[in-house]
Amino acid sequence: AGRGKKAVLSVVAAGYLDALFLALLVVKSDPLAICYQWGYYLLLIAFWEELIFRGLLPLLVEKSGVPVWVVWVLPGVLFACMHTLMPMVKTGFAAESFVFRLLSVLGGYTVGHCGFYALRKWSGTLWLPVLVHGLLDFSSVFIT
Repeated sequence: AGRGKKAVLSVVAAGYLDALFLALLVVKSDPLAICYQWGYYLLLIAFWEELIFRGLLPLLVEKSGVPVWVVWVLPGVLFACMHTLMPMVKTGFAAESFVFRLLSVLGGYTVGHCGFYALRKWSGTLWLPVLVHGLLDFSSVFIT
């Protein structure tokens, strides 16, 4: 079972590296900018979000003695709040807009969090969700 998990991690890591090479071949952008985004999404976005929302917060919530479902859901709700609040820092904050945006993304981000958390629990490492998260975020370079 351990070798299978390592194989999945290796395939995802290779996929993240392949995404860089593919972007360098097909995206009409400065190669240095593409390399920067590749590292940025992996190290500054995916790594820190996974460390906080799938590493630290579940551990703290679990230590509080709450039911297991809270360990899965509460960090996901906080993940949704963060993803709702951060864009509003750029565009301006209004309480009613925050509530509307939060309610519109709450389910999706909570489910997404549970998927990333399941990858962490299954693999026993944060690296699998970090790489998947980074790959999802980096894929935006193919759209713009």
